[in-house]
Amino acid sequence: MKLIVLSTLLFFAFRPVTAHSTEADTPVEPSANAAAVIQTESVEAKSELTVQIEELFRLQDDSARGSMDSLPAQKALLVTIGEKLAKEPLDHADDLAFHAAAYALSGGDPDAVARLSAADGLPHAKKALLEASTTFMRGDREAARKLLALVDPTTLPPFLAGRLALARAVIAEPNSMPQQDDLAFAIASMPGTLVEESALRRSALAYAASGNESLFYRRLARYCRRFPDSIYADSFWSDTIRSLVSLDLKNPDASFSRFAATVRIADKSRQKKAYLELARTAAIAGKRVLMERAAEELRELADANSPEENISRLYENLYLVATSGDKEALERLNSISQDDLDQTEQSLRSAAISLGRSLMMPLQPPDDTGEVRPAERSPLIEKADTMLGQSDVLLSQARS
Repeated sequence: MKLIVLSTLLFFAFRPVTAHSTEADTPVEPSANAAAVIQTESVEAKSELTVQIEELFRLQDDSARGSMDSLPAQKALLVTIGEKLAKEPLDHADDLAFHAAAYALSGGDPDAVARLSAADGLPHAKKALLEASTTFMRGDREAARKLLALVDPTTLPPFLAGRLALARAVIAEPNSMPQQDDLAFAIASMPGTLVEESALRRSALAYAASGNESLFYRRLARYCRRFPDSIYADSFWSDTIRSLVSLDLKNPDASFSRFAATVRIADKSRQKKAYLELARTAAIAGKRVLMERAAEELRELADANSPEENISRLYENLYLVATSGDKEALERLNSISQDDLDQTEQSLRSAAISLGRSLMMPLQPPDDTGEVRPAERSPLIEKADTMLGQSDVLLSQARS
């Protein structure tokens, strides 16, 4: 059970998923007290444990730069450090307090860290810090919120200050100014680290959830520039696209243009992935403008006769054939190879073709009453109409 709690909290603190404060991209100047703390730490001889904890931080930062190889080493160090802390003499607690708290907030064993808080003569501030960090990692959010609120991050060494601010943001009230303030502090205080990377992701998605498009795109742009290769980038981009599609956009064209301007910061491979995922997600959500604009951008980026080009033609013509019976659009859909489409896209293509054909069927001759009757719709066409009109039905059928 302890491992489950630890894994869950680490997942929420550093994952791949609110919101009025202004952006603070410039590193925060430490207070005089913080400077004193930092200076004291720098002149102390580093113990083996301290060196190992700092190595853990470096490995975690490597993952923000795209190193998958760092993950096994991180896992091993988390265990090794916990085992050593569990046996460390308590008279070392004062010297280890800052690093131990940062270790806990980085996914370490809270039980191994908590025992240090029982050391005799440990300053009250450090005892409170250890208790706040371990309570957070044990998953008691209400208690952790109260304890973390008593700790001033500006009085801590930078390697700990950002982690503590990120932890406070994780358990803060969603869509609140305090949450974004703590995320902004974490971003500014630990540039180039996993803490900045994680805080950027959280801040961007929180701004999206609160409908603040301007700050959402600013955070997204910074992420594109600073962490293009993060091992968490794919998950973050998926969350970003779902957030964009779920927004009640007053001007979808303008919103897409801002999204496209931000995506252009990324490399070509990331751009293609983003537009492909946006086209797919928008199609299922019935967001025509986003779908067609994303498909158009994807086609421009795709190589000739590539799977991406094939898929872009599907989304560019999906609504055309379904709403107007466009003959050329129908021909383009017919020419798309199903081999490049996923299950949902194959269903969309079949449904659009069936509906397009039905729209182009001639009317039946007048009956005995002189009324002109439309051609009878086959069960397949009825199904296609339903599938295009109700995305939830389409999804359930495609996944069954």
